[in-house]
Amino acid sequence: MQEEYILKQTNLQKVLKENGFDAFIAINDESSNWQAIAHQTGFRGTCGLYFLYADKAEKKADIFFDNRYLERAKREIATCNVLSFEDDFADTIYKTAKAYGLKTIACQACETSASNWKAIEYLLQKEGITLKPFDDEYQEICSVKTDNEIVKIKAAAELATEAFMKTLGEVTEGMTEAAFAARLEYEMAIRGASPAFGTIVASGVHGSIPHAGVTEKEIHRGEIVTVDFGARLDNYVCDITRNFVIGKATREQRVLHDQIKLAHLTAANALKDGASGRAVHNIACDVFGDKREYFTHSLGHGIGLYIHEMPRLSYRKDYTLKAGQVVTVEPGLYFAGKFGMRLEDDYLVTRNSAERLTAAMPQELFEI
Repeated sequence: MQEEYILKQTNLQKVLKENGFDAFIAINDESSNWQAIAHQTGFRGTCGLYFLYADKAEKKADIFFDNRYLERAKREIATCNVLSFEDDFADTIYKTAKAYGLKTIACQACETSASNWKAIEYLLQKEGITLKPFDDEYQEICSVKTDNEIVKIKAAAELATEAFMKTLGEVTEGMTEAAFAARLEYEMAIRGASPAFGTIVASGVHGSIPHAGVTEKEIHRGEIVTVDFGARLDNYVCDITRNFVIGKATREQRVLHDQIKLAHLTAANALKDGASGRAVHNIACDVFGDKREYFTHSLGHGIGLYIHEMPRLSYRKDYTLKAGQVVTVEPGLYFAGKFGMRLEDDYLVTRNSAERLTAAMPQELFEI
């Protein structure tokens, strides 16, 4: 396992050198960015400071913890020098940078609080050291998954599928959206996972809102219920959306679901190394034809340690897909004040196609 983190550190060092950086720092300030440290070391906590140096060959990184994590970190992390915090983030970074003669440091600006950034920048400027954003570059590195990461995402998807199918079997008319969400999250928890994000259960008119959340509204017979959920297992997430109805679906509901499924499958069939994310999004739009205006969001996004990662399948910005990336495909149609539906799965981009990592979950419109 440690070989994976050595390789990740080496790959990041290469990118740092190519971009003229002397080091990379990741700050986990009470769970603000545990993902970056987990990606580089496999360790998850609520606090920590990671320092990777572009030119060090052995023990390429220092990682700082307070006493809550120090003993455990020394036991679990073999690829870094595990050190104790003696100062706050800014002072520790300043003293370390000064000691190593660093001049330019990369940091994820979008994952660092403004107060931490300002305090760090203020001290570094005293020594002529520059702190620069490193967001897109780091997301690009994280987007291509290792074999081990793919196994973890698939395991999360299989667990989430089991939990959903168990919950679906316990649906009764009059159950609230909140009760369904709680039951689903319980079923994930007893299998060893936590929710990847706030579960969405949108019934009836709430279905026209893509991210409706959950309410105390009761689920009634004949209503479409859209459930957007995910499990986080061993730090990695899946992201799935399915639809069900209590009783028999109407012809209109079945036809609409079939159209969404066709858009989903047609777009998914276009996924491959080198494909344009914008073009894949537009393929789904073309399937919708005159209903295109009711597809109100992007087709998909990357997943991994973060629930939203690069790349995007979007009309807003184009990304070129790479083999090893894992993306969602989630077309939907939403009719304001009436209802809506979405069908979402997770796909591993390969050289010439894509593998559905959520294949254990049927893509049907469930009738309960």
